[in-house]
Amino acid sequence: MDAFVPTPEQDALLRADVSALVTAGPGTGKTRTAIEKAIRVARELPSDSRQQVLFLSFSNAAVHRLSDAARIHVPFKDRRRLKFVTYHALAAEMLRMYGRFVGLPATMRIVDTLEETLLALEGGWPADGEAGYAELARRAAKERGLVTFGTMVGLAVALLKGTPLLRSLLARQYPLVIVDEFQDTSEEQWQLLQLVGDGSQVIAFGDPNQVIYGSLHAATERRMEQFQEWKGVRITPFSANNFRCGNAEILTVADAMLTGRRYTEKDGSGVEFVDIEYRSRLRAALALIWKAIREQIGKNETIAFLTPSNTLAEEVATGLRNPPVGATVRFPVHARIARDEAAHDAVLLALVAIRDCVRVPEDRTIAKAALALTAMELAWNSRRK
Repeated sequence: MDAFVPTPEQDALLRADVSALVTAGPGTGKTRTAIEKAIRVARELPSDSRQQVLFLSFSNAAVHRLSDAARIHVPFKDRRRLKFVTYHALAAEMLRMYGRFVGLPATMRIVDTLEETLLALEGGWPADGEAGYAELARRAAKERGLVTFGTMVGLAVALLKGTPLLRSLLARQYPLVIVDEFQDTSEEQWQLLQLVGDGSQVIAFGDPNQVIYGSLHAATERRMEQFQEWKGVRITPFSANNFRCGNAEILTVADAMLTGRRYTEKDGSGVEFVDIEYRSRLRAALALIWKAIREQIGKNETIAFLTPSNTLAEEVATGLRNPPVGATVRFPVHARIARDEAAHDAVLLALVAIRDCVRVPEDRTIAKAALALTAMELAWNSRRK
């Protein structure tokens, strides 16, 4: 494990034995500080106990990033003391063990997004988000043991609220809870965190400038105030020191964009502003920039393209991966695009259902094919009702 040299505020966090709410931008050492804190606490846990440090986040991507960092920086003997899960995964784990206390049958199971779509179609449920959908989903959980993604956290909250003994067990099992991407925690997830971490030390890392949904900025600010009241702490900001980017001026530009401040271009800063005719020449310009940078850096390094929306990010990545005929850079760039697993599975299900319908054309197989095609349409065309 390489040596970790913390900044003064990181060192204070590592030494303190109290909860904390940390705000810090990208590359300021949140992940490394969280991992280092977890190691220090884990090594103080009794060797004969099953206690662990719990890492929580709203997304699988954040959990995987933390887990990957632990594999790099945490000695093998200490890793068993660290647990990385999303709010939903933790909720599912508790429901499998104690779901009977909230009325779930012993044979309960978690259904994926595609199966939930089929369940809703077969049952004639209203659209997700409309009145009555959540109640029908809860009824399916209690009557048939089919727990949907949207009901997991709510059921776990109800379970913990009604079972003080389970809350005390969680406090003993997880003396330290570390929360990543706290700014994107939903209201239900926030309720779950308060119940899970009520008797534990909780350190939450977040950045209000990285809220995924712009409409949630006010809710994020309120939740940060609630955290401070809950644990009796004040916000701890990390300094602007960045350990991820070699050119600090790039981060100055990004910060100006986030905060709406004017940025004055500086000679020799390594930052260049280019006027591009949107869409028609975007791909070509970015490909040339990519090519120029690639010739200067190592093969194992990564180039980051920052965009203001996921839609634009996907458009840029798709264009770089699939150069048009006559493009300035003719070879494909290996840009990463996250695959929608539910949409992918919906296509496979539809193909299988159509095959079965062709082989055995009867009412049962025709109905299944129709449902599968409808589910595929919903998965791939989310803008249409």
